[in-house]
Amino acid sequence: MLEAVTTDLVFTISLKRSTQNLQLSTIWPADYPICVFRRLLRNDERTDYTLDIDATQIVVEKREARYTYKGEKGYIPMVGHIAETGLVIGHEFREGNAAPAAGNLEFLQVCEGAMPKGKRIGADSAAYQAAIFDWCEETGKVFAIGADQDAAVKTAIATIPEGE
Repeated sequence: MLEAVTTDLVFTISLKRSTQNLQLSTIWPADYPICVFRRLLRNDERTDYTLDIDATQIVVEKREARYTYKGEKGYIPMVGHIAETGLVIGHEFREGNAAPAAGNLEFLQVCEGAMPKGKRIGADSAAYQAAIFDWCEETGKVFAIGADQDAAVKTAIATIPEGE
């Protein structure tokens, strides 16, 4: 049930935004997450949740659309969801030419306000930023952020003692 609701909401937001000139706030009211989350998660016995963020490419054929970093015309909204349930708790419309790494700290902070509970953060390499690491450390969050596997990263990993 929860999976179907989440998918329908994301699709509806994406479809409406790509076919009309609407602000997301007119599609998804500001108080939407609180009232819906309480109902959907009422019987959930988890004590912690993981916030996962990612930019999601939407390919469109609109003249106004900009090219994404993947070379296709479209939009690249940022989506924050609860990893354990797939429930979307935050979104930010972005033009196709927006950098996936732009504004990630601010987006994480807004999504955290809608989280039912939990202190874990997950993100791909677009969130590999000192400001995000600092914020997670300062606020006591457990976090996992992907990194490009370049030579420097592989060297650093090799120095970690076995078992850590």
